[in-house]
Amino acid sequence: EYKREGFDMFEAMINGIKDEVVRRVFLAEIKRADQLERKNTNRQLAMKTAGDDSVKKQPVRVKNKIGRNEPCPCGSGKKYKNCCGRYE
Repeated sequence: EYKREGFDMFEAMINGIKDEVVRRVFLAEIKRADQLERKNTNRQLAMKTAGDDSVKKQPVRVKNKIGRNEPCPCGSGKKYKNCCGRYE
């Protein structure tokens, strides 16, 4: 019985996919080449900025993160989670 139910569910899924494909094909709009707007892709932007030396990316600096069980940097002697890190 469970094999038959599984097969029926699989067939229903396949038919649903077919219906969705047909629906999307009929709703699709074809645009002519003169109607298309070209968007800048990442590659095109990289090519534009490659020759421009005025725009340089700065490296990202990561602070050392304090662990919850490490001593608090304020010097209280308590663990960070019980002192300055309590409300984070």
